[in-house]
Amino acid sequence: MKYYEGSSTLKFPWEQVAQGLWQRYPNPESLHVLSEDTVARKVVDNKLHSKRVLTKTNRMPKWGERLINTRNVSVIEESIVDPEKREICTYTRNVGLTKVMTCVEKVVYRPCPENSQWTVAERKAWIDSKIFGLGYAIQHL
Repeated sequence: MKYYEGSSTLKFPWEQVAQGLWQRYPNPESLHVLSEDTVARKVVDNKLHSKRVLTKTNRMPKWGERLINTRNVSVIEESIVDPEKREICTYTRNVGLTKVMTCVEKVVYRPCPENSQWTVAERKAWIDSKIFGLGYAIQHL
């Protein structure tokens, strides 16, 4: 399994980043996202919980094209918006092609402690593959 951790500073206020997260798709700059459907949304303890299903297409390495004849994959995105803490947490995981590779990502968006007009995105991701003999290569794409 490969683990990735990093953080980015977005030079926009948290409120603007939060609005942008809901307006990401459709987007002419994200042509790899074919569809987006909200399948659940509820408010629990003053936090908005959402679940969306995305269908994406991604470029596959040449060697992978010989193993897999589809480029589309379904992805579940779950998010929790806490307006009191001014925090958004998203969990994304693929539900298609899981025998080839699984990818789980968690991103937390919150105001930057050094500049309240900026937003910090803290990202963690786990990539794993169970294909004997190819798992290492897939994890390091």
